[in-house]
Amino acid sequence: MIRSAPEQLAREIEVRVRALATALRKSGGREQSAADLAKVAAAASRLGEMWQARAGGASEALDEEAARKARHDLRTPVSHMMGYLELAEETLQEIQSPGVEVKAWLVEIGRLRARVDELRVALEAGMRAWAHERPSSPPASRPPGRRGRGGARVLAVDDDGENRNLLRRHLERQGHEIETAEGGELALRLARETPPDLVLLDVMMPGLDGYETLRRLKSDERLARVPVIMLSGLDHAETIVRCLEAGADDHIPKPFEPAILSARVESALERKRLGDREREHLAQLLAAKRRADAFIDYVVPMGARLAAQTDTPTLLREIVEVARRFTGADGGTLYLRREDASLQAVVQVVESRGLDRSSGDPIEDLAPSPSAQLAARSGRSQRIDDTGDASVDAPRSIFALPLRGVDDELRGVLELTDARAGEGADAATPVAFDPARETALEALGRLAAVALARNAHEQSLRRRIADLEVQIDEGARAREVAVITDNDYFRELRAKATRLRARGRSQPGQPSPSAGAKTKDEVDDGPR
Repeated sequence: MIRSAPEQLAREIEVRVRALATALRKSGGREQSAADLAKVAAAASRLGEMWQARAGGASEALDEEAARKARHDLRTPVSHMMGYLELAEETLQEIQSPGVEVKAWLVEIGRLRARVDELRVALEAGMRAWAHERPSSPPASRPPGRRGRGGARVLAVDDDGENRNLLRRHLERQGHEIETAEGGELALRLARETPPDLVLLDVMMPGLDGYETLRRLKSDERLARVPVIMLSGLDHAETIVRCLEAGADDHIPKPFEPAILSARVESALERKRLGDREREHLAQLLAAKRRADAFIDYVVPMGARLAAQTDTPTLLREIVEVARRFTGADGGTLYLRREDASLQAVVQVVESRGLDRSSGDPIEDLAPSPSAQLAARSGRSQRIDDTGDASVDAPRSIFALPLRGVDDELRGVLELTDARAGEGADAATPVAFDPARETALEALGRLAAVALARNAHEQSLRRRIADLEVQIDEGARAREVAVITDNDYFRELRAKATRLRARGRSQPGQPSPSAGAKTKDEVDDGPR
């Protein structure tokens, strides 16, 4: 069986990764790197199977939704492969004084990363080919010819069969896909089922004529922006003006010249492309405005709220809950960075499982996930739209956010799992995290890191103040004692005690005075 380029690359990567994982295990003490490589091999195997399944149906064109899903499904294992290769490489790089064998492993991982990148390029090329596939037709009905700019879908409406045939042949030679209708009613139904890129519409037709068909097209919200070129044998000013006033984009007289038809069609399609790009740009601006509004209306107030929180367990919990509300995540885990640079889980909340561990104490039985570790090591957010794991407890979508303050020092990692679809029947369905919210979420992560740093500083100050208060209290008691004892009476008593101790040392054979008796000197020197 002859394999395609992506399938060959995936198979080669799987074999080489498994061999490297075996070598690591045999060396001893390299289990973490070997485990990461095993996940790379599994992703490569899964990718090869997916591509092979697609290759079996390659003759079938993919619609936009199917192509989008196929691209998503194939890109996910590539993302896994790159991520776990990076983790395995970083683990090996941490070995002190690496020997020749370790250096050889690092070289091989570098080569594997290059091969995965080649695989990604091959996949993208193949997926672009899918997007451009069209259902094949008999050669006689679609003669070869030069292609237009991008192969648009054109709906040609004319009650004359020969005119429809001429339009089809001319436009197919430009590379466009043509659908025809012999009347206005059929044209409206076809356009509503699948909006075309352009409509060529005859003016004079029985039943629903071109003017009324045009009016209904332009009154339909989904079809209002589709350009319409009117075709008419009535080449006089009144007809042209009436068509343009009704919303037509252009007018071509019949019989038409092929060169004029081609030029007018390309001009109308180019205007549509420009309009589509402008609307896309406007949508991006609106999305940016929504992100700015989210930043102003949500992120900034929440950052201020976090900064004002003085209770450490409440602050840790609040960081997770603020991010969950902002993204619609089902679960959230907060890891704090320890002095040895490792991560320690301190909060875990998973709403769908009723799990809530948020006392602020370290969660010893919860090891950092690969996504959290990669976010901590790289300093970059990690988003996995589909983990490929369908088990009940496993997350389907993950967003790991490193918490870095203004000093760029890593304070911890916040990992969110399973964004939700929203309200309604599918509210609990896991979906990918919204990329449009990443910038605002990263800003929220910065503010959370600042709040953590401020809280740690405040706790340190409180401990120092408490120590100082103890010292001040001890000093005050010493001064009180000094006030009582620093006078002539106590000084005279101390002097007498000193003389008595000296006398006792100078007469070692003499018995000590009894506790109740007084010496002559004590009687003579006693206070008067």
